[in-house]
Amino acid sequence: MIDKDNIPKDIENLWCYFQSIVKKVVTLGFHPPELHDCIADSIYCGLCQLESDNEEFICCDNHSCPKGRWFHLTCLGLSDNDVPVGEWFCSGQCEVMSTESTKDYKSNQDHIFEYSKALLWRGLGEMACHDAIREGDGDRIVSHWRHDMIEFFYQHHPKYFVCGYNLLSALNGGMSSHLAHQLRWNRTVNTAGKVGHNLEMDMEFFNREYKEAVKTACGNLTDDTIAKHSQTVGI
Repeated sequence: MIDKDNIPKDIENLWCYFQSIVKKVVTLGFHPPELHDCIADSIYCGLCQLESDNEEFICCDNHSCPKGRWFHLTCLGLSDNDVPVGEWFCSGQCEVMSTESTKDYKSNQDHIFEYSKALLWRGLGEMACHDAIREGDGDRIVSHWRHDMIEFFYQHHPKYFVCGYNLLSALNGGMSSHLAHQLRWNRTVNTAGKVGHNLEMDMEFFNREYKEAVKTACGNLTDDTIAKHSQTVGI
């Protein structure tokens, strides 16, 4: 919980404060605590309706359990040694509900369509990001960073996640408006002197893009293929 009264007022200490917050966020996001550490004190047993009082709980695997999902082992007449491995349902009704829900989800999924849609969405996103860089559009580049934060999280890239957080927090109060403006709009360089020929100044991502492009050559590297891939990424 963030204590608003303890938030520093000056920019330098505020930045350090943000850094401490992001470390906690990344730690929780990429190294979540064990399940029993996440159980809040306000969880009630589905049978006795009493709060947790240091007794062991077991969870029903039906997410729509009408009784509330959590149950004291003692209320079920179970001991620690009786806890089942794998899925557990508090009743036959919950087991049927969970099975039907899974069947409905799978039967309603057109996996080819969903894959094609996701691939198209990803491709269009990459094209839009590439165009934003080529045009040197700082606002659009930052917007793509926001979208990338989700991917960094789910693909377990904590370094990129922290990098994105540092950028976004700096642009939203972590530094002066003058420096934030420079950070937003000085993210590309134009070596050709032509409109639409900007390149990323972040060479790590630039280098990664080139390596990914070269992989498609499948080892058939010639001067022509290297030149084509270099042109693709804007070198």
